[in-house]
Amino acid sequence: MVTTVFPSRRHFYVWTDNPAGEWSDPIVIDFAIGSCDPTLYFEGDKCYFLWKEGDIKICEIDVETGKKIGEIHHLGTGLGGRYPEGPHIYKKDGYYYLMLAEGGTEQGHHVNILRSRNLFGPYEPNRANPILSHFNMEMQNSEIQGLGHADLVQAPDSTWWMICLGYRTSGYLLHVMGRETMLAPVRWDENAWPVVNGNGTLTTDMHCPTLPQVPMPLDPVREEFNYVKRDVPADSYSTIGLPWGWHSIGNPDYSRYSLTERKGWLRLKPTTTTLDKATSPTFVARRQTEKVFTATTLLDASHIGEGMQAGITAYAAPLNHYDVIVEKRDGKLYAKSNIRIGELAHCDKEVPLNSMKVYLRITSDAAYYYMQVSDDGKSFQTLGKMDFRYVSTEVIGGFTGVMLGVFAQCTSPDNMYADFDWFEMHRR
Repeated sequence: MVTTVFPSRRHFYVWTDNPAGEWSDPIVIDFAIGSCDPTLYFEGDKCYFLWKEGDIKICEIDVETGKKIGEIHHLGTGLGGRYPEGPHIYKKDGYYYLMLAEGGTEQGHHVNILRSRNLFGPYEPNRANPILSHFNMEMQNSEIQGLGHADLVQAPDSTWWMICLGYRTSGYLLHVMGRETMLAPVRWDENAWPVVNGNGTLTTDMHCPTLPQVPMPLDPVREEFNYVKRDVPADSYSTIGLPWGWHSIGNPDYSRYSLTERKGWLRLKPTTTTLDKATSPTFVARRQTEKVFTATTLLDASHIGEGMQAGITAYAAPLNHYDVIVEKRDGKLYAKSNIRIGELAHCDKEVPLNSMKVYLRITSDAAYYYMQVSDDGKSFQTLGKMDFRYVSTEVIGGFTGVMLGVFAQCTSPDNMYADFDWFEMHRR
């Protein structure tokens, strides 16, 4: 596996004979700093490092050390589109095929392919490029957009497949769920160019001959916050005991998260780092995976003190998130909406709470996010709503999409905390 560390943009790779077992120490590439999208190409006993740095470059390396062998070769910029990136090389029928993405990761993203009899080129383009694109009249109204960063794999039955990135829009060609991995069949005849799904487009449901289907477990609808001991490195976030799929921001302070201090509850201890700051607030969340959903949690606010806030959030970025907040002022508990859009922070409605245990909910009908609260978990009051566009990638940038989770923050940490009994997220 080869990847890039940000913000230094240094590349490294690790290897293993068993992906579920131990991996090697990282092998660092020291001659290609400030670039991105690395990959490795193997031929015989040689290994080549392929990457994007302005144009597409390739160099033989010593796979044991990562050191450069010989000169760096420039393979060009594809068809000259913006941001040529994500290069891969395949050798088939005596040709070297160079595939790369162009157009940026927005609607104009697409995949082109070129080939040469020589590894170092020159490469001639496929006259039918792009081989994958929704940036055309036929697919302009498709839910799926931004297709690119593709790779080709050949299955054990000799069929070819393309794995690529794309996203599902929510409307107005805007998306909130980040980029997702997609799969499409490929026909690759001898001495011919690869053809993706017949016409270079994808749909959410493609009917084609395929490999045996393997049932995969679904993400749990409800997380009960029961501690699970995991055999992972001591500095791993999952040592808190949360299942895989839960995320935080930056480098979390593990001492502020606990599943053991109150059995069956997630305890969050606040810091003065709020959701509005791009460092490490006390925050855990799961990815939004459906446009229409309901996310609910039960909060015990017994130990929320003056100057502390806790709640549920639809979080896209430090200055773009929709929250239901519980806070204490003058000895009384209140629940309120919080809509953060850039420099604007707005509360539609605030209500006093009559109980220490309160149900908090964020729901979406794809067009709007609704912030809600309930005393009994049955009848929910809407505190505010906001358009999906202000947490979309096209408005705020980024790649990861909206996260749905819980948080705690305060003006001065002083033995305060918030307990969450469970978190439930399901498609409506």
